[in-house]
Amino acid sequence: MENTAVSTTGVLGFSAATTPEAKNYLKHFHDTRGNRLLLFTNTRIIFLFSLEFFESQTFFSYPYTSIKAITMKAN
Repeated sequence: MENTAVSTTGVLGFSAATTPEAKNYLKHFHDTRGNRLLLFTNTRIIFLFSLEFFESQTFFSYPYTSIKAITMKAN
């Protein structure tokens, strides 16, 4: 996919801050979907959207054993 933003912003990229943590995040960063975090641990990759995590603790976890290939290129 040429533009990962198409697959990672959700339906029209809408999100709403309702919890105190999410509202505080929005107050400081003025962003509802753009900030993403990709964590590499010893056993897995964890991917999350900051606002979604503060709202509902939603994140995606991929054990390295389940990943067939990873390619990274300069943007």
